[in-house]
Amino acid sequence: MAPIIRFVAFKYKPSVTETQKRKVADELVALYELHAALLDYGPRGGKPINSVKLSKGFDVAFTAQFKSREAIEEFDHADQHTDVGNHIKPLIEDAFVYDYEEAERFGF
Repeated sequence: MAPIIRFVAFKYKPSVTETQKRKVADELVALYELHAALLDYGPRGGKPINSVKLSKGFDVAFTAQFKSREAIEEFDHADQHTDVGNHIKPLIEDAFVYDYEEAERFGF
């Protein structure tokens, strides 16, 4: 069973305050801590440094590594994951979620 890496990026609505953003971060960290047995690591992330000017306006991104496809499926179907998602969706203008297995030459 190969580990699965999840990459997530959020673009908040302009009306979202820094306090609300910190609360979302706290909720996400708590969610991942609750399911730590499914993870190799995570979440790890931060705000863009804009060194290549290609952040496309996303405010924050993070990664987490799950032990297997089964682990990420269990996480995705957990009630707590649904609850956190429903709570933060009204604050998010755009999101990008990408799950992948590491592969030589990116799988090509």
